[in-house]
Amino acid sequence: MVYTRLMWYLEDRELFAPTMYGFRPGLSTEDILLGLKDDVLDPNSVHPRAVVGVDIRKAFDGVPHSTIMNKARALGLRGKMYNFIAGFLEGRSYQVDIGQDASAVRMNHVGVPQGSVISPTLFNISMHQLPRRLADISGLKHAVYADDVTVWTHQGSIGEHEDVLRRALNIIHDYALETGLQTAPDKTEFVVIHGGRSTFVKQEEKRHRSASETVHDATAHAVVAPSRRLSISTAAAITPP
Repeated sequence: MVYTRLMWYLEDRELFAPTMYGFRPGLSTEDILLGLKDDVLDPNSVHPRAVVGVDIRKAFDGVPHSTIMNKARALGLRGKMYNFIAGFLEGRSYQVDIGQDASAVRMNHVGVPQGSVISPTLFNISMHQLPRRLADISGLKHAVYADDVTVWTHQGSIGEHEDVLRRALNIIHDYALETGLQTAPDKTEFVVIHGGRSTFVKQEEKRHRSASETVHDATAHAVVAPSRRLSISTAAAITPP
């Protein structure tokens, strides 16, 4: 009942951006893949294209309850619904048992409870402003599915790709910090495509590099620059199916 009323409130008022796909009625990962297919996998395109996938580290377990409540208030939630969410999150505790030894009981102020039907929606509430901010970047396409954020470009020069993606990655990083979370550079993936070939790059180092460091695709003659807060280490050319 509560979940149904909450979803009706959010969807009826269109409070979630159309590019937020996770755990919403009528939307799925297939919608994201169709968008990528139309924009990125066109073999006849003369423009280089680039896709970046960013993961939010331990998002469901680490999002602060205060963030969820602040974002819920920003969406206009008040009264009984707001109080229900607060009561649902507050007062949770944990204790670590090792053999016959047990830690002190500690209050838990982060994370959404696993297995609850309402938890993914509460996480979406904490993320709802990110797609709006990404939408302000001209030349950028994006999709947010829970803690996975995908951004891509499919038109313009190499320099324009570089500038657009750098701005997008900075926004994602800053939003994660704002919500009490962190991006996961070790799970960040880049794909650069030009014509019928692509370069796949996966970040495997946790240390950050400067914005001047770039990913070079020698085959496609395309360059993508990561944010100064996300880094890249290895690349291998692949041929898409």
